[in-house]
Amino acid sequence: MNVLLINRFFFMRGGTEAVFFRTAEALKKRGHKTAFFSMRHPSNIAGEYEKYFSPEVDLSGEGGVFKKIKNAAGALYSFGAEKALGRLLDEQPVDIAHLFGINHQLSPSVLSALRKRRVPAVMSLHDLKLVCPSYYMLSRGRHCERCRGKRFYHCALEGCHKGSRMQSLVLTAESWLNHGILKSYRDIRCYVCPSDFIARTCREMGLEGDFVRIYNPVDASEWKPFSGKRDDYIIYVGRLSREKGITTLIDAVKGLPVKLKIAGDGPLKEMIETRLVREKIDNVELLGYLKPGALEAAIGRSRALVFPSECCEAFGLSIAEAFSMQVPVIGSDLGAVPELVRDGKTGLIFRAGDPADLRGKIVKLTGEPETRERMGIEGRRFVESNFSPDKYCERVLEVYNKAMDKNA
Repeated sequence: MNVLLINRFFFMRGGTEAVFFRTAEALKKRGHKTAFFSMRHPSNIAGEYEKYFSPEVDLSGEGGVFKKIKNAAGALYSFGAEKALGRLLDEQPVDIAHLFGINHQLSPSVLSALRKRRVPAVMSLHDLKLVCPSYYMLSRGRHCERCRGKRFYHCALEGCHKGSRMQSLVLTAESWLNHGILKSYRDIRCYVCPSDFIARTCREMGLEGDFVRIYNPVDASEWKPFSGKRDDYIIYVGRLSREKGITTLIDAVKGLPVKLKIAGDGPLKEMIETRLVREKIDNVELLGYLKPGALEAAIGRSRALVFPSECCEAFGLSIAEAFSMQVPVIGSDLGAVPELVRDGKTGLIFRAGDPADLRGKIVKLTGEPETRERMGIEGRRFVESNFSPDKYCERVLEVYNKAMDKNA
């Protein structure tokens, strides 16, 4: 089978890219040929398909008015990405396309190139973008479902994206154009969902199509449990942004006799650094971005990983990786987190945005070594039983074959 994998980034940037590359690896192990389409970027991994990639799109916000207008137009519909993908499809054999992250840098224009050449497509949903223009189903810090039934104009009215009405207007226009006018997603044969939560929510919010839940692949054998005595700290891994619950976590640990290590970077970094000094919070350490080996060691030696997200997460890759190292997880009660963190079995669940409740769970778990050990063992078993790359690949191939049968 010739499988084309499409993602806007061709380097390890986050959870979506991890699944993208793990999918390619799993398919190759089974003897399938993989081709790739992405955006050009200085951090890209070199490869034979790079010559087909679409031009780089810089969404950093820097540059003049013309550049910002051009980027906004490209986010709505990128003729450059459509043309570049068309060239690849005309020169390379492709039986099926599997899309991961395409918004903004590539845009749904890539679906037009596939449609014109009758290439069936399936799409993995790693967020709620197709039912919420601003991704998180958050408005002014609170859970929001106003866009239910494709009423995307609420995003612009509320200024949901970063509190900016202008940015929210662009995202609203993107959703309106691709869902309403162009109907860009009409040929997606199946949506691959990493959790029951994502499948259920997208269906309830009005996204039409077939949905199948396939947990993201995590090879537990690559994450070895730490054999020595664990250190006296808990760890957070992820983006330093408000929707991830990082400020709630700092509120919860302030003054506790346990250390918090924070691995990651993001827009709140300077604010957090300033707060730690101003309030003399001496039990929080910022580690910055950690490379894979160092990150594994930091998680493995911890007493627990905390996943305090205050938005609706699709999966939570760091949760599964912590479980693989027999590290229990304290997670919020939103999104897919309770699917993974089974309260009392693989970790503890707290009320999202409630520092007092989170504080109590931290005290409980860090003070009960036997409970942590039991939960850690159960967490690894859960990963081994549900997230193996072989099981993932088997299910994905079933989706591919069903999608191609529809095209016959």
